[in-house]
Parts: sequence; structure tokens; C-alpha cells
Amino acid sequence: MRRKLLTLCLFLPVLLAGCGNPTATPFPTATPIPAPTGVIVPLDQMTITPRPTPTLSFDVVPVMGRWLLDFRFEFTNGEILDRLTFSTSMGVEVDGAGKFSGRGEMSVTPFKSSCDVTTLEGGAFWVTVSGYVEPAPEDERAEGEEGAEGQPLRFVAELTPEDGLLYQTYQAICPDSTFEFQSQVLWQALRSLNLRTFYAPARVGGHTVTAYEIRSPVQKELNHDLEVTFYVGQ
Repeated sequence: MRRKLLTLCLFLPVLLAGCGNPTATPFPTATPIPAPTGVIVPLDQMTITPRPTPTLSFDVVPVMGRWLLDFRFEFTNGEILDRLTFSTSMGVEVDGAGKFSGRGEMSVTPFKSSCDVTTLEGGAFWVTVSGYVEPAPEDERAEGEEGAEGQPLRFVAELTPEDGLLYQTYQAICPDSTFEFQSQVLWQALRSLNLRTFYAPARVGGHTVTAYEIRSPVQKELNHDLEVTFYVGQ
């Protein structure tokens, strides 16, 4: 009995060592995520890359700046009025791309022989102009321009009414009668001629004068001879 107890005592430490808690394997340490880094640039130190200027096939510098464009539309030999004149003058600025735009007030002057004609409504209205400059065709250059330094340019302009529905109301007081009538002669005439674009040499005093004949079997107020003058100044 004593021998068995002694043997148990000898093996008890070994048994206890084998039955002890196993060693825990530690979890790997997570690598910290680096904080985002950046540089704060004050607004007054920021450099904004400008859009590239379109490359033109001609030198636009000589015509850059402010110009004065005059338009005159003179209707004559009308069936109701003898003469009806629309005219406007507006300033434009030609930029580095050769483009321009502007705004002006169109005046209306009616006339009929032996009558006192006035415009009751629509006697002055606003129009806008937009366009660009381009090399002038050889057949449109003035005499002597072929040998001039640089390439002759011309204005290409388009007029647009700010109120396309505006009509003019006229009153004519004549010795034997007084009458009123409405019309939209200018824009209707230009539409009937498919006339939207106007050209003039891009130089001080440059101008073009073109003539047209308008005959409408339906709208007799459109029946006129029309002369269009486009003048360029500064």
C-alpha cells in the first residue's frame, strides 16, 4: 500500500504538468491604417489653367477691340407706304477668337407722299447681333487690298429680333382719308428673301449695299424694293 502511494506521489507532478492550461496563441497585431494626408492651398495661390484659344488661320489682332456696326433697311415703291426705313447702330467687341455680339435699338421711319404718317406702336424695338470675322473672298476685296499687308477680313453678322412677334402700327392722315394698319415688314421681308446673314469689310468705312425686289401676291404690304446697307465704323 505504501509502495502504491509512493508511486502515485512520484507521478502526480508529471500528471499535473500535462493537465495544465494550454498556452494561448496571441492574435496578430492589426496594422494601423495611415491617416489621409493632403496639402491645403490658399485660393490666392491656386493656378487655373485657361482654356486654349482656338487657332485661327489668320491674324485676328488687327481687328480685335471695339467696332460700330450700322444697319439700314430701306423699303421703297410700296403699295401702301412710299418709303419705310429701319435703322440701327450698335457697338460690338471682337475677341481673340474673332467673335463678337451686341445689342441695339431699331428705329422705324414711315413716309407717304401728301400724308402725315406716324408709328403708333412698335416704332423702336431691340435687336441683337452676333457673328465673327473671317478672311474676305478675293472677289469681295476692294481694289488695292490684294497687295496690302496682312489678309483682308470681313464681318459676318446675323440680326435677331428680341421680340419676334412685335408688329408696327401706322397711322396715315391724308387730305382725303385717314387710315391705320399693322405690319411686320422687316422680318417678314427678310424671311421671304431667306436673308439672315450680312457681310461687310472689317475696316473703318467698310460697307456693302445690296438690293432686292419683294413681290407677294398675298401680303401686299411686303411689296417693296429693298436696299440693305451694312456699314462698319469705330
